[in-house]
Amino acid sequence: MKERIKYLDHLKCIAIILMIYGHLVGTGTNAYDIILVIKNKMNEPLIPATTQILWKLDVYLFHLGTLSARIGTVLFFIISGYLGVKSRENKETSFYVIDKVMRIWPVFLACSIVYSLFIGITQNYWYSIKSQLVTLTLTYGLFGVIATTGVVWFLRAIVTFYIILIPFNKITKSLIYSMYSISLFLMLANNRYQDNSFINMYAYDMRYICFMLTGAMLYICERDKDDFKSLVMNVGTSVIFTFVCLRGNMILNGDATVDYTVGTFLVTYCIYALYYIINLKNPNILSFGSKITKFISDMFMPIYLLHLPLGLGMMYIAKYTFKIQNSYIILFSGVVVALLAAYIIHITVEVSVQKLWKKKWKKYAGK
Repeated sequence: MKERIKYLDHLKCIAIILMIYGHLVGTGTNAYDIILVIKNKMNEPLIPATTQILWKLDVYLFHLGTLSARIGTVLFFIISGYLGVKSRENKETSFYVIDKVMRIWPVFLACSIVYSLFIGITQNYWYSIKSQLVTLTLTYGLFGVIATTGVVWFLRAIVTFYIILIPFNKITKSLIYSMYSISLFLMLANNRYQDNSFINMYAYDMRYICFMLTGAMLYICERDKDDFKSLVMNVGTSVIFTFVCLRGNMILNGDATVDYTVGTFLVTYCIYALYYIINLKNPNILSFGSKITKFISDMFMPIYLLHLPLGLGMMYIAKYTFKIQNSYIILFSGVVVALLAAYIIHITVEVSVQKLWKKKWKKYAGK
């Protein structure tokens, strides 16, 4: 039985809360037009700022140079780097590849069907077959087609990272540092060949893979039993390289988002460092609520894929179909529907597929 890394479960839960807050509260407070979710432009936002105070958290974070959804996203990228390398090592390549396919695509397909039907039935807004196919294959960037959900870029970056790891049975510090060189090369190439959709797509992904490399470096330092000084030096260097790569991309390609700000780096890495230190000094604290954090973190994939289309879609129905005026009830309805759908898919698809997969490949289970 694998030992659960409890502090990562806590961090996943924080990431989920921040992303739900950022996408539902942030978008619900400010947006009049929500493409891919709401068919027609609205007369006012779903939960106007004058009717609730929840939006103020992002105002405070904005003054720090960041936003809640970005902190949550970057947190999960760091966690994905840590767990991605951990899951790759000492695995046969065939097992590793099939395992990742079985963990991602059944849930992805199920979520895609659910949110497509939900938006189609409630909004009479049906995605084309082409957009569905390029979304499910994560190739929408190559064909200049808009993905059916605005959050799929996140999944594509993680899958790209997993693909990069395929040739390597053991990942080393020098390999991590070389990946930063590849990242810079792609960003330079993207500046030179701006019309090349292949380079554009993978240069885009490498920005976020840089965050994953910091998590990967942390795992490697732990695996190699580095002393604390060496760990801080290597992970700190990795964080600096990540910042340099992303700022370089901003300068080269004019891509200015809150991903690259000092505020995003400081807040995100401070949250991670806090939980890491707690795990080192007093891990028993993390046992509090561990069953809940484990349960929620296990549902991360369906929650991430469904919270935006189902959450905002249900908020629209609550406001414009059921004529609910209370913004807190409108928001609550969106959160409940998204989480309930995610739970159903987690139980019926994610857990079931994993049980079947582990049974079929029993000799590899637990490695």
